[in-house]
Amino acid sequence: MLITVVFILLLSFSGCKKSSNTETLPAPDARAKFMGTWQGVVSENKKSTSDTLTLALALQSDNNLAEGYVTLKKVVYKIIQSSFNNGVFTFTVINYDPACQSYSLTFTITMDTSGNLVISLTGNYCDTSTINVTGTLGKASSIADLSNIVTFARVGHSWTWRVTNFDNSTCSFTYTMGKDYQNGVYKFNMSTTCNWQTFGSIGWWYVSPQEWADMTDSIPFHKFTNFRTDATVGTVYRTISDQDTVVNTVESLDDPVTINNQTYHCVRIHTHQFHYPSYVAEGKAWCNYQYGFVKFENLLTGQPASAVHLEELISKNF
Repeated sequence: MLITVVFILLLSFSGCKKSSNTETLPAPDARAKFMGTWQGVVSENKKSTSDTLTLALALQSDNNLAEGYVTLKKVVYKIIQSSFNNGVFTFTVINYDPACQSYSLTFTITMDTSGNLVISLTGNYCDTSTINVTGTLGKASSIADLSNIVTFARVGHSWTWRVTNFDNSTCSFTYTMGKDYQNGVYKFNMSTTCNWQTFGSIGWWYVSPQEWADMTDSIPFHKFTNFRTDATVGTVYRTISDQDTVVNTVESLDDPVTINNQTYHCVRIHTHQFHYPSYVAEGKAWCNYQYGFVKFENLLTGQPASAVHLEELISKNF
């Protein structure tokens, strides 16, 4: 069975909610002191290191619970507040590796008398691997810096793309995030005004703070990586699944795209898809860390007039 489609002809392109079961958040003035970007050198397993930990912390817009991202040694952990008690924030660390059944990490922060954050990251990472990271962070900015983190996947987020065919006729399609499986897998609902015979009603993406991938519906949790945040120009992601082969090559890490007077700074990908025995697709896709799939251009020649030429993001609800 073919993979789900987001850039049409090719592959397609919720944060979590947890209720605090102890105290509510501190008062707004005190709460604001915790939010922003923090950095500091940390120790691991009680041994000094030269590793810098970065914490970007903000409030969820829908329920005022804190969530954020911890970056350490090029690994990004997403954290969701589980409690606030006696001045201590406790966060659950999201597991983006479904194959890791023993994953159980906890992140805690408290503020010392100097206004710095005292943090700990502890627990089981995978198998018998354990993490015990502690340190004190100073505030780098009052704004949570999410510029290098993939953040567009959240239940309720919706996108609409305008489709322009080679004959200049237009139509549109819409994706709405419907479910977060708490392991990087998101289910979305699809609708379209286009006359596409093979367009389905649901699809899946894999989205972590560091990666965006399409997912096949024929092999459980088989990813077709579109990009990772640690990519460099020339990075190639090649995936083979059943009768599908997908090759995505990163051409640019910052290619601006302007649509309806809004400019997006995008990763540009040259993508090929092959489906045995006859299906071939080629195009370029532009993707933004904060907003997802922005634009697709079909590069195949000799296409019928009714074939898709461009797809462009024209609206979103976030």
